[in-house]
Amino acid sequence: MYWSAAPTATGVDIPVACNGTDEDGISRDFFGRLVAGGSFEMHDPMRNIRTHDFNFKDIENDPAPVDAIRSASSTFGTHSAAVSAHLNASRVLDFCKSVLMRDSLDDKGMEIVSFVNCTVPAEEPPPVWHNAAWWKQRMWYGQTPAGPKKLQSFARHLDIIAHELAHGLTEFTADLVYLKQPGALNESFSDIFGIIIRNWDWANPTTGGDVSNWTWEIGPGLQAGGLPLRDFSNPQRTGDPDHMNQYFKGSADHYGVHTNSNIHNKAAHNVFTAADAQQKYLFTPREVAVLYYLTLSRLSQLATFADALQTLLSVASTYFAGNPQRQDRIDGIRKAYAAVGIT
Repeated sequence: MYWSAAPTATGVDIPVACNGTDEDGISRDFFGRLVAGGSFEMHDPMRNIRTHDFNFKDIENDPAPVDAIRSASSTFGTHSAAVSAHLNASRVLDFCKSVLMRDSLDDKGMEIVSFVNCTVPAEEPPPVWHNAAWWKQRMWYGQTPAGPKKLQSFARHLDIIAHELAHGLTEFTADLVYLKQPGALNESFSDIFGIIIRNWDWANPTTGGDVSNWTWEIGPGLQAGGLPLRDFSNPQRTGDPDHMNQYFKGSADHYGVHTNSNIHNKAAHNVFTAADAQQKYLFTPREVAVLYYLTLSRLSQLATFADALQTLLSVASTYFAGNPQRQDRIDGIRKAYAAVGIT
């Protein structure tokens, strides 16, 4: 038996080093793929990521493009929205693999397909669509005006991408029902991972960095008046509740899933920033990320805020079983949730 020295593979599964300018005008390196005819496409075979251009058509009624975005060279010079989407999706998957030890969203290496330049005429006139969404197990990115004859893609926001892809993570774990408290937890877990991935310090992967330097906004500047969509550290800044005594009981938005999620967000913020008697943080960002991931993986579809707390405590009790600060950490979690009225 022998192996030929002559190359025989087609090369379709070998990544090609590519680059392009993202939505923030920054040159980025990423992996693509070589296709027939010598052109290049936004298809990372290592991470199993493909990025397509919907070309401002209607995602609800027009057929999706079959081929990923292509370029005659390895430099994708006119696809800034796609560069942002492709790169940020890879950041989320890298986090899943290196921190959560999870193989893509389904833990089976599923392909992540993104579409940029999407519109939904039934919601607002093209070419604008103020949204990014995880829908039909795909990522869809709209865009907002950013000056005369200029649009800016939602794909530029790593926290938004991480939030939406985390809905996929939830879909393949707890699959929380999108209604009332389970729905609010669905949104909150997406916010939690959005915040973590946006602030993650890849230079300090053992801990994930120092939360004292973190930005706690989700979607900065995306609301009127320059406000973020949500603020982990101060939900009332955006008119949202930060305690169970302010719980929204109306029927709008699936009984307030985006509103009441802020109560659990504030509890999570309290966990991130919990300190011991010497004012040292009880948890590293990596520990919090793993604790919440293990919690999400163990929740039922109809889990409540109280269920999330009890599951988090159970996970932490085992996770820190050999740690001398075990009780301090468990007490820290209890206090973090009690401060927002969750017991």
